[in-house]
This record gives sequence, C-alpha cells and structure tokens, in this order.
Amino acid sequence: KNSSPSEVDREQPLTKSENAKNDTGGGKEDVHLSVTGEISIGKFFYPQKHPSFFDLPMVGATPTGSFELQQILGTLNTNLDQDDKLVEKFRKKDLMDKKYFLTSYPLPTKRKKRQRWSIKYNKFVDDKPQSNAEKEREEREKNAPMQIKTFEVELFQNNTFATITGLGDTVLRGKWSIIGEERDQLWMSVWRFGFGRNVSGSTYSEGSHLTHQDDVSYWGEIYEVDTAEHLDSIEDDPTDWKGTKIEVNGAVMLGVGLEPCSIARFTMIEKTENLDDDEDDDYDDDDGDDDEDYTDELPTLEDDIGSFE
Repeated sequence: KNSSPSEVDREQPLTKSENAKNDTGGGKEDVHLSVTGEISIGKFFYPQKHPSFFDLPMVGATPTGSFELQQILGTLNTNLDQDDKLVEKFRKKDLMDKKYFLTSYPLPTKRKKRQRWSIKYNKFVDDKPQSNAEKEREEREKNAPMQIKTFEVELFQNNTFATITGLGDTVLRGKWSIIGEERDQLWMSVWRFGFGRNVSGSTYSEGSHLTHQDDVSYWGEIYEVDTAEHLDSIEDDPTDWKGTKIEVNGAVMLGVGLEPCSIARFTMIEKTENLDDDEDDDYDDDDGDDDEDYTDELPTLEDDIGSFE
C-alpha cells in the first residue's frame, strides 16, 4: 500500500488571533488534524529496510481506493462533553458530626391465598374456603402491633457511626458513605464483629442483646427539608434559626454479603434541637416553684415569742 505525499492535506495550526477568538467563544469546536490519501497495490522499487524505501514510489502501482484520517480529540473538545462531570448534591461535611433520629418499621406482609382458575366464573377463585382457624389467624395478624424501632445515631467524621440512645445497653456501630451518581444517597452498614476487638481502630458493635438481626444495612435517598417556615420566628435571635435539616428515607436490608433482602423501611431525621438544655431549664423552673411553695407554707412567728438567750 502507498500513500501519495502530494495528495496528503494537512490543516494549518491556528494562529494566536484565531486561538483568542476560540477562547472568547467564537468557535465551538476544536480544529482537527485530517489526512487524506490514496490506497495503491504494487511492488516497491527498494526493499523495506532500504534507507530510500519511502523516496521512490511503487513500480506499476494500481489504485484500489482512498483513505482519510481525522483527529477526533482536541484540547477544546474535551470540555464540550459535560455528561461525565461529577455532580455532588451532598458532601461529607453536610452529614458528619450530627445526630439523627432513626425510625424503622417493618414492611406490610400479606399471606398469599391459594387460588385456581375457574372455567365457570372465568376468573381466579379461592381453592377452598378459609377455615375458622385461618380467619382468626388472619385477623390476629392484622391487628397485631407494629414493631417500630427508634433510636438516636451520630455520624462521625471518619465515616463511622454509633447509636447513642434507644437500644438499651446495645450499641450499634458501622460505616457510612454517600453514594449515587449525584451523591444523593446514604449507605450505612452495621458491623457486628468488624475486624475483632483486639485490632486497633476496629469498628464493632456490642451489647448483651446483640443478634444477627442487627447486622443490617440502611440505604436511602437524602433530602434537604426546609424548616424555617415552621420553627423560626422574626422575634428569635438569627443565630438560633434552624434553617434546613437533613432527612433520609430508604430501606433496611438484611444479608448484604450474599443476597440483600429488604425487611423494613426507615426514616432518619436530623436532630436540630438540644433537648438536654430544655430539660435542665424545666428542672430548674420546677425547683424554683417548689422553693416558693415551701416558703409559703412556713408559719410566721409572732413578735412576742421570745428568744433563746
């Protein structure tokens, strides 16, 4: 194959003025380098290792077609495609070093009835009528109390979390991270054993009531809820305004290491009020009221009661 040098066209590089024009928005595409030529079949005059191999053309070359090479990647074209640009709706600093109230509730379950296709009614009908025991069991399951679990959790800066209150002497710990193409999803995985208690820096859970049911993962979508309209007031100090808070809604999954299965739903809301300070204030107020009541109940002494001297 041979490419005739006289038929090769090369575009000239841009001048400084043209580059400046493109930088200011005058051109939307980069200037490509293109090469066109002719494909010929024949025998070369010199062997391939000869120093003048490319100097002389073929002997009796037969044209068979043409070819074209075009550069598709340039310095300006790399900035045109914005699909791969990382979008971060939420960052680590938006969630870390905060406390949240996490509430999980089981998914509603319904027993599947045994049905068959009826030619007479042309629809699915019950295979057999329910017995009194099955009706009582269904009614008992329908009226059974829902097992709702609520506890307080804190997300730390080193991408670990720990429960604070709500689970008794059980403390759940694990890892958390922000995932998703737009970084708008939260992943929390409870580590039951971690790498062992003897390993320095290991993350593990502990408690006398810790079971395999606690080894779950939480996966949900992050929202930013505006609370200024309901909690803030123009009469309050601006430093005490709540503004917005984080809320996460998602699923509780069991068996993440093998095949995850959703067993419950959860809602996690950021704790924006310091309840401890409020309780202390109420306690102080109650003490003050009791002192006043106790003072009122004391008897008054008469002037002529005398002295102990």
